[in-house]
Amino acid sequence: MQTLPTLHRMTSQTLSTLLLSPTSSATLAIIDVRDSDHAGGHIRSSLHVPSSTLDHRLPELVRTLKCKEKVVFHCALSQQRGPGAAM
Repeated sequence: MQTLPTLHRMTSQTLSTLLLSPTSSATLAIIDVRDSDHAGGHIRSSLHVPSSTLDHRLPELVRTLKCKEKVVFHCALSQQRGPGAAM
């Protein structure tokens, strides 16, 4: 079982490379778990699922993302909400 210290983290450079790849839309999903701070801007093609709604939207996410090879959970600093959502 993953814990926050053992959770795989991705650098911004790695994410940028994946996003710029022509095949990324078929294999990559980015879930933006920010709440009201999402309004300040977001990663193009990301899916906004505020952390406060994650629990009840989880079944929908599992169905929607089942064909994705990589799912990245993103928040403002990727220190709490993003890693917590990935677990």
